[in-house]
Amino acid sequence: MSIHAALFHVRTRRPRAGAEYQRLLDALNASAVAAVEDMGWTASLHAAGSDPEHSLRRASREADVVVLLGGDDIDPSLYGQSDRRPIRTPYERRADRMQIAVIMDAVSQRRPLLGVCRGHQLLNVALGGLCASTCRGTAAPARIPSWTRPCRASRHSPRDFSRRRCAPTTRRSTSSVAACTPSCTPTTG
Repeated sequence: MSIHAALFHVRTRRPRAGAEYQRLLDALNASAVAAVEDMGWTASLHAAGSDPEHSLRRASREADVVVLLGGDDIDPSLYGQSDRRPIRTPYERRADRMQIAVIMDAVSQRRPLLGVCRGHQLLNVALGGLCASTCRGTAAPARIPSWTRPCRASRHSPRDFSRRRCAPTTRRSTSSVAACTPSCTPTTG
């Protein structure tokens, strides 16, 4: 039996964003899919900002592991903050809502979840963690960096990950592309 990972990203096309930003995200998403497949698992990639809701929820329910990938900033109203970005562009509110719904479905089904960058921030916010935006100037890379190549990973079962108990972390999230980056801290209870 093959293990299947459903990977959720924001969207495949961003008409308002620069082509280089989309190419960077496409390379990162392709690297994530390749890393999953290198482990001997199957993978599917889903655009939370544009795929139909029933398709997103079905993909989440049918997966053994759910992975929320990086991308655009999350709406700060989700963690009780205002928009303090120097340049205001629309948030991907539908993608935020759909990924939070996927998170809650996976949690209720006790399905393993992994959040990468934006995905980790959404996971934290959906589960009651705290975030605070810190605004800086942008420093987007001039070209797609070499670290976007897929890595080699060992073979693991989703049960290996779900059996581990993770301690809360106070690590700050940072991004070289986003103007405002939430710094998220899981709550302890």
